Amino acid sequence: MSRAGELISGEGHETLRGAYSYVSRTFFPPSSSIPEELLFTAPQYNLWIELLYEPTQEKVLQYAKDVLANGMPHGVIMIDDNWHEPYGTWKFHKAASRNLSVWCRNFTLWASR
Repeated sequence: MSRAGELISGEGHETLRGAYSYVSRTFFPPSSSIPEELLFTAPQYNLWIELLYEPTQEKVLQYAKDVLANGMPHGVIMIDDNWHEPYGTWKFHKAASRNLSVWCRNFTLWASR
């Protein structure tokens, strides 16, 4: 689907590999930017196994505190699912994130130690 929501289709790529190459090149071209360094130099903690589908602000911050309290190093916390309103909106779920600026500030401080 395009950003406007219209379905885009095409033919003539002969194989799945050809179609994949075309779509990658056309819609997801390579970027020269480098991902955040912490993704390579620090542990990544994924919350899905711990919080399942309830990553509220309070639970996520408590998880981060518990990681440190148990002697684990600072790292990247991945909030896997349900942090957002319905899929595709990219907006924080209001009930899960009461004060987004405080939440982000706490995580920035946590990750930078």
